[in-house]
Amino acid sequence: MSDRSGRRVSIIRELAAAYLRSEANTSPLITVLGAEVSADARHAMIYVSVFPESETDAALAYLRRKRSDLRDYAKKHGGLKTLPFFDFAAQGTGV
Repeated sequence: MSDRSGRRVSIIRELAAAYLRSEANTSPLITVLGAEVSADARHAMIYVSVFPESETDAALAYLRRKRSDLRDYAKKHGGLKTLPFFDFAAQGTGV
């Protein structure tokens, strides 16, 4: 991973975490664990954990509904030249 792509991943992970801190409901607890960005920087996968685990499907559905809001937040706060489209997955599930 190049320094530039590593920095992009870090920025996206931090933006997603900040967005969730300010916008997401506190129940269930959603934690951003990491992110991956495609080579062309047009798509980003954000990995989360959900507690309690029984709420994972509902949390992922909520996050997927909020993708465009996260993209708007990233546009305003991220300073990224290429703004990716976001998707979410629970860590380790490949969902």
